[in-house]
Amino acid sequence: MKQTHTCAHNARHRNEPAPTLNDVRVTARASKSSVTEDPYVSLEQIYEQIRTLTSVRLLTARNFTRKEQVQNHVHLGNFGFSLNVILNWLDSMTTAG
Repeated sequence: MKQTHTCAHNARHRNEPAPTLNDVRVTARASKSSVTEDPYVSLEQIYEQIRTLTSVRLLTARNFTRKEQVQNHVHLGNFGFSLNVILNWLDSMTTAG
């Protein structure tokens, strides 16, 4: 069985092309988060990623803001807040059936 690398970091170190969202079909419930002031990922990229998730059962998208102090890349600044939002989403998915 061929092993596939789903992490772009691993793909770069193996001189393989990084996987894209077009390479993966997500059919479960999914959550996509973004931050308003990410210097690496634009909001347009986030919208494009969301548009490719056409097979998900349920998609929840959340944009974290400066007001919440979660506006930076990988939610730096108020990681506890964003982690709480993520954990609450996971809890809601387990009780939703």
